[in-house]
Amino acid sequence: MRPFLLILILLAFVSCNSKKEKQTNETQVKKYHFHNGFAEGTTFSISYESVEDYNNDIDSVIASFEKILSTYDSLSLISAYNNNQRWMVNNKIFMNFFEKSKEIHDLTEGAFDITIAPLVNAWGFGFRNKDTISEHLIDSLLQYIGFEKLRIRNDSLIKSNPHVMMDGNAIAKGFSVDIVGNFLESHGIINYMVEIGGEVVAKGVNKDNNTWRIGIDKPIEDQGAAQREIQAIVALKDKALATSGNYRKF
Repeated sequence: MRPFLLILILLAFVSCNSKKEKQTNETQVKKYHFHNGFAEGTTFSISYESVEDYNNDIDSVIASFEKILSTYDSLSLISAYNNNQRWMVNNKIFMNFFEKSKEIHDLTEGAFDITIAPLVNAWGFGFRNKDTISEHLIDSLLQYIGFEKLRIRNDSLIKSNPHVMMDGNAIAKGFSVDIVGNFLESHGIINYMVEIGGEVVAKGVNKDNNTWRIGIDKPIEDQGAAQREIQAIVALKDKALATSGNYRKF
């Protein structure tokens, strides 16, 4: 066989293999993965388009987040801070949480305040046992409330009184949704939906190549699944949405 003819045959073979490999990869890329579970005292549901299955990695990301900001974990970073008056700040996620909380606190003129923990606990909504509510108790706890009682100095987060505590639950689920979304995007994933406890972020399109559709529950107090009813459906693309409420627990 002439060398020139052999080269043409080899090139044709390589070209065919490349096309087959490309078609295989394209088919794999269009696979959607679905992941559901429990985290942060609630449920989560995640869908994403990817060649790889990242479900185990997602579990690790969520678990790491809980080890930082879960007030229900006595060994988490925020619990360690709540039990100490001074704490070294050496965690990027915690600092991002603190700075974002301060930003929202300022924007709402103090209506949003993560130092509300003592009052939340007293009313039985938090991470400690409920107290017997009285006007005297509320007045005594108000002295520990206020973002001005927290400050950072020389890489340390300091509170003005040892009874000052933080509760990040009002921002934690939405914050963790962003972190999971950022993880997916770091792996080149552009089509995904992340929902944790009613906080949602949706990017790109769903498995049917349509805009993501998010169902919002009608606030029926009966917690039974049979009583659940969709009140509205919202189309969501490249946006975030908060749909959670407290009517099922309180």
